[in-house]
Amino acid sequence: MEMLKGKTICSLHFKLEDFDGRLFGKIRSALKPTAVPSVFAVGPFPDDEQAGASNAPPAAKRSRLQNAASGHGALTLSASSNPLKTFPLTSTPVKTFPSDQGLSTSCPDTPGTLDSSFSTVGEADENYQPNTTVTPTSTSSSEDEGINDWHGKKIIVNESCLMSLFKFCQMCGKPLSSKTVFDCGAQRKVTWTCLAGHSGTWTSSPEVRGMAEVNLLAAAAVQFRGGTYTELSDWCKTMNVQMIAKTTFYEMQKAYLHPAIEDLYQQQRKEIMARVYLEQEDGKKLHLSGDGRCDTPGFSAKYCHYTLMLDDTKEIIHTELLQSTEAGSSVAMEPLGFKRGMKEIMGEGLDIEVMTTDRSTSIRKIMREEFPNVQHEFDIWHTAKGLRKKIEERSN
Repeated sequence: MEMLKGKTICSLHFKLEDFDGRLFGKIRSALKPTAVPSVFAVGPFPDDEQAGASNAPPAAKRSRLQNAASGHGALTLSASSNPLKTFPLTSTPVKTFPSDQGLSTSCPDTPGTLDSSFSTVGEADENYQPNTTVTPTSTSSSEDEGINDWHGKKIIVNESCLMSLFKFCQMCGKPLSSKTVFDCGAQRKVTWTCLAGHSGTWTSSPEVRGMAEVNLLAAAAVQFRGGTYTELSDWCKTMNVQMIAKTTFYEMQKAYLHPAIEDLYQQQRKEIMARVYLEQEDGKKLHLSGDGRCDTPGFSAKYCHYTLMLDDTKEIIHTELLQSTEAGSSVAMEPLGFKRGMKEIMGEGLDIEVMTTDRSTSIRKIMREEFPNVQHEFDIWHTAKGLRKKIEERSN
């Protein structure tokens, strides 16, 4: 070690944390005992070549790390080729990012838009220019392209993992001074303000007409898949997932989902009816099947939904919804729905050749008395069911 005394080495090959912070106020800086040169991207130096030609003393080859004369406590490298920035004196290590790589204000769940590892930015950095205005951060990558990507993939995220992204400012990297969390159904909204005065708002889901899109999609998914709110609520409670309330679910059904279903059904029905009219003009007769479905089995049903369907294409051509009060009893709802449907179809100018129903005695009477020109047939399932009962009775 005696032979190393009085020797100097290039400071450009060491990182800032390799220097002893206790000697920042001295004329010369010293390295820590564990320091190892790890930066080799600097150079070449013109004075190296000159020194090799003239055998000049090595003391002039490199500039040493000295205390800045400006007095604001920053360490700089005096060599013009130094790629390092200016660093402030702090009690904790400081991490910086290039001046051309700022933090995006888009949705934090988009990859690469929020890096909480940036703790602070040096005040002496001449390239740093604070941005005093922040655009609300509720847009996603698809919305930036002008596309409402409502069918995009949805991801379930733990609350702790999500909120860990809201510790540092998305603009300057400084710690947040305050943040407000607001939950609306399955949507989370976070409003934040940092120590530098920047502020912004982030939402986990875009909004449609002032309503969270994810809430509407959740209600639509249950409705269109034939499920119930109870099934959705039980699943969410088991997973501890935030979801819309029961009243909100039914309000969305009434205000948005049911009208949308009705509009789409009427549009498709007009197309089906137009095709049926053309086929009838070509001489094709209409073959229909009908059946009713009540809300509850037995003799205490309140509602009945009777459906008429095309036999060849299996398309619904007409529906009737009845209540027990208008029919007199729950048993009388299905025959009344059948009668109304038949009159509605024939009133639109369609010629029914064959009508297939179950073996209801009330419907058979209606067909015999009011629609004698229409051939009445029974579906095979009800026929087999009646035949099985007769065989069982004879066998006993």
